[in-house]
Amino acid sequence: MAFETGAATDLDDLFTKLLTFAVANGWTQDASVSGDEPALHKNGIYIQFRYNGTSPGGSGRSVGLYQSTGYTGGLKPGAHPNDSGSGRFDAGASTDSNIALERCALHLIGEGPFTYWFFENDASPCYLHCVVKKGSDQYRHFGFGELEKVGNWGAGATGGEYCYGQRRESTQGFWGNIHQYGMDAAYTTMTTLAECKKQSTMRATGLPGQGGTEKWVSFCNNPAQWAASINDDRASIQRRIVVGGARGGPYARALSSAAIPGSRAWCP
Repeated sequence: MAFETGAATDLDDLFTKLLTFAVANGWTQDASVSGDEPALHKNGIYIQFRYNGTSPGGSGRSVGLYQSTGYTGGLKPGAHPNDSGSGRFDAGASTDSNIALERCALHLIGEGPFTYWFFENDASPCYLHCVVKKGSDQYRHFGFGELEKVGNWGAGATGGEYCYGQRRESTQGFWGNIHQYGMDAAYTTMTTLAECKKQSTMRATGLPGQGGTEKWVSFCNNPAQWAASINDDRASIQRRIVVGGARGGPYARALSSAAIPGSRAWCP
């Protein structure tokens, strides 16, 4: 596993260093930070970023993450082949007014300076996970990669590439219930379909019971939404919801030991 930590002066510097780190570890850069739209891919993992530019130097800047199955030069984030539908930015859409509302976004990250930690795994499953410190005790998490599949997904089932981001900030300290990490949807405020649409995505095709044209699933821990349509991908194909809630590490241990009705925790 490759690791890098350092300091970045602003968002352009942060993503320039992320792209440099990724390329040094076998990823392909599809677009630079020019236009605030860096992009990269490895294997079947295609990720594009977009950060709003209306308030440089202000605290309101946000970063959106977009997952697709390919990259086409000249297209905007959210408009690449088979985009997951996680973002609202595509041709004709208003970028800056929507990024802070999107799923897989680093919400209100500001302009910097930042401290960062990058983690990359070359072997299968490969991934790139990032932690960004924006201020005293203020961190943002985002990442993407390939899942390590357990068991048999079924004949002809493919996929496993995922993308996640921490969109919202906690106002309740350690027990804050609005963080979103990885495919984790446990103990979050997933009370509306709009909130579910901001969750992590995973590409999965050919799963038992899945529609023949469906490609994306989104993670949600609200039973009221499990049977709902979670809107369409960019090709107007319906996405599905899968039950989230697997957690590891000290946060999971704290949850599993506390009397929190409805919490679901898994500890390695």
